[in-house]
Amino acid sequence: MARIFKIIIFLSFFTYMVAIFWVKDYAVLLALICIHIILMILLKINLNQALKNLATISIFIIFTVVINIFAMSFKEAIIIGIRLAIICNATYIFTKILTPYQIAEVIKDLLTPLKLVKVNPENIAIMISIAIAFIPILSRELHNIIYSLKSKGLNTSIINLLKNMNLIMTPLFVSMLRKVNEVEYALKAKGYQAE
Repeated sequence: MARIFKIIIFLSFFTYMVAIFWVKDYAVLLALICIHIILMILLKINLNQALKNLATISIFIIFTVVINIFAMSFKEAIIIGIRLAIICNATYIFTKILTPYQIAEVIKDLLTPLKLVKVNPENIAIMISIAIAFIPILSRELHNIIYSLKSKGLNTSIINLLKNMNLIMTPLFVSMLRKVNEVEYALKAKGYQAE
């Protein structure tokens, strides 16, 4: 029964994420933000931690908004930014409800029919759980890189960071590759063999 409940939570979350991309009204987006705040209070999720998580990701949201200002209208770019912020917060709430292991289990259960075409759902579940586990690691790395740039005297305002995105993305990408190698070695040391 608990497994079915987790599947329902996962499918509801997935449907909600897709539905957010269709919202184009500021009032509805504001209502979603209020719902998120109420949900965090009911689930006893630390609001300060959620805001810190959003602040860490904000540079990518702002970068996306700036790019979309040139590609679309200003209003559409702002709506995209608000949607991304809501999605990031929804993901944060979701990861507080289900652990990466539970999410991987649910995905494995949902992908079980792929065994008919000789696709191993356990491999997909492992990849997804590793990807989810990487989110806080990358968030910490991003914070450390920005702090390092600040200590070296670089102006860490959002506009300046957007101009010098290579100073952030290059070390973040190198760090990500290093962590992927560490995970690969750990899986091999534990005897995991992909089929």
